[in-house]
Amino acid sequence: MLTYIIRRLLLMIPTLIGITLVVFLVMAMSPGGVGGALLKGEMGAEMDAEKTRAMKAYYERRYGLNQPLHVQYLRWLNQVSPLGFRTASQITYTEEEEAKAKTILKDLGLADNRNERERSYAVVKTITAYEDGDLVKNAAQIGAMLLRPKDALELFARVDLTPPQTLAPELDSLLAQEKSKRKAQEALLKALADGCEGVNRVHFTKPVIKWPDLGDSMAKGRPVSQLYKEALPITLLLNFITTPIIYIIAICTGVYAARHRGRFFDVASGAILLILYSIPVIWMGVMFIGFLANRDIIQLFPTNGLSSTTASSMSFLPGWGEDGFERGWLLDRMWHLALPIVCMTYGGFAYLSKIVRSSLLENLSADYVRTARAKGIEPHVVLWQHAFRNSLLPLITSAAHLLPGLIAGSLIVEQIFSIPGMGRLTIEAVQARDRELVLAGALVSGLLSMISILVADLCYALVDPRVSFD
Repeated sequence: MLTYIIRRLLLMIPTLIGITLVVFLVMAMSPGGVGGALLKGEMGAEMDAEKTRAMKAYYERRYGLNQPLHVQYLRWLNQVSPLGFRTASQITYTEEEEAKAKTILKDLGLADNRNERERSYAVVKTITAYEDGDLVKNAAQIGAMLLRPKDALELFARVDLTPPQTLAPELDSLLAQEKSKRKAQEALLKALADGCEGVNRVHFTKPVIKWPDLGDSMAKGRPVSQLYKEALPITLLLNFITTPIIYIIAICTGVYAARHRGRFFDVASGAILLILYSIPVIWMGVMFIGFLANRDIIQLFPTNGLSSTTASSMSFLPGWGEDGFERGWLLDRMWHLALPIVCMTYGGFAYLSKIVRSSLLENLSADYVRTARAKGIEPHVVLWQHAFRNSLLPLITSAAHLLPGLIAGSLIVEQIFSIPGMGRLTIEAVQARDRELVLAGALVSGLLSMISILVADLCYALVDPRVSFD
């Protein structure tokens, strides 16, 4: 068993590489390329040509989009790998080194205001990390060069950058006026800070064990891990509510229908479950909003969101106040989640109920069940300890997709009801062609899918002694 588990875990590595590589190539070769949708204005309108060029240049610097495809993918692979080479952005310095560097820059007069302080330190830190040098020494050297704008143009070459064509004439014009020397320093510092923002390099010294970095979202400009921390709890809340409902209803209806095969409940439940399974979730969601959340018809439920705008000022539990009955935060949250949960559950239990029924009927007609009944064993013991236990294998197969679903969320339901979960985050990432966010989603979903399949295989061996992986 241990050998089987290790072999399966090792096979996950090339599988994940294949999944992410396909997603990466599809995004890179799609019309407009990676981040193409971000170069559009509002409502898909084309932006000004100059703004488009500036935006494109920024994304190329920030995410290396001007490099060959294989270099881009290998850099991303190294970034998310727990074992790999450090990049310039992953090189850290001690608090003492950072404090000394900032003090040196301040003494030189480069940190008089917040913008200059942040830009000057960012330039020093980026160049130092890119060259793998000494932060304190570079602070003094680079800081002195920044005071001489013409000499500081050499700093672009140290990080393999080309200064903007308009920068040198602008500096000459400003330096010609003695009072504009300060403006020349600010212009140079801004151009350097903008150029250094996306500079990164892999330090091929020796492999290190590091924490995987999912990168920064291109559309939102925030770390992907932070976006996941905000969206994941909402998706988990929905799934932790819907999953028990699905399995409880499916097992109860499936077992009861199998025990009363051919009777009214079996026929009626079979027809109802078939109808429910045939209804598309997107149609059901639209109908709910159009009829149960419509002011012109009957507004029993809200149309979107997780809570009312005044939920933060509500008490946790419902009660009576000065204005009458107050539903409280808990009841308000349940009120908002009612329609999404119905949309997420009816198709699941309709499908699983049929699986439970057919699997249980197959086992109830098996020889070992007839033998158990002939021995005089109680009917409920025969049903639950003999027949139902062997009927769990199809349920385990269905449950293998449960964990990825918990993380991926419901794309349709979250979008219809404007729920800021993982499903809606994924749709926004695909629409914006946000490479970092889409690849992170593919990586996490693929990893969880393979772990779920492995756990399902191990559960087969626990439920059925005939299954062995030795």
